[in-house]
Amino acid sequence: MVPNDDELFAAWRAGDTRAGDVLVRRHYQSVLRFFEYRTGQAAEDLAQRTLAGCAEGLARFRGEGTFRAYLFGIARNQLLNFQRARMTADDLSRLDAPEQPWARTWLSTIVARRDEQRLLLQALVAIPEVLQTALVLFYWEGLKARDIAVALECPTSTVTTRLARAREVLREKVDEFSGSGSARDRLVSDIDAWLRSLAAAPSD
Repeated sequence: MVPNDDELFAAWRAGDTRAGDVLVRRHYQSVLRFFEYRTGQAAEDLAQRTLAGCAEGLARFRGEGTFRAYLFGIARNQLLNFQRARMTADDLSRLDAPEQPWARTWLSTIVARRDEQRLLLQALVAIPEVLQTALVLFYWEGLKARDIAVALECPTSTVTTRLARAREVLREKVDEFSGSGSARDRLVSDIDAWLRSLAAAPSD
């Protein structure tokens, strides 16, 4: 029987580096995807830093949540650090410039082949990070609310509230970018399924 994530994580924490290697290989693409559509060419470096952070933080792990909650908590911190650094280096001189999130998006792991997917991804990258990350962890990575709470370091009730708010804001952005049309109508009729479809979209 193939060990599950938490069995491998327990073995890794007990000193089995081979178990850690298996976990790293198993989740590398998911971690890369978490970064790539938001950070572009920095994604690979951030993914490597996240996985290195997993190894470095083993002794500090307090047993809260699953391995994936632990993993994406570290990934989210790396993302926030990257965004702060980018703001300091690049954006302070352009604080009055209009926001253009779609122009900063790279699509090398996520390839939107349907009009609905392109519209949804455009809307997704335009909503606040804290709402965006909650949606990504829930729909793309399949984390339960309690594990998202561990990753985001907030109460489970807060995650539930954020997910509801995120869906609302996402629909507003879809309307903003699309106005009306058949793609928009199909998208809003089952936005949950379309969100999941982004994670399953084929790569080139």
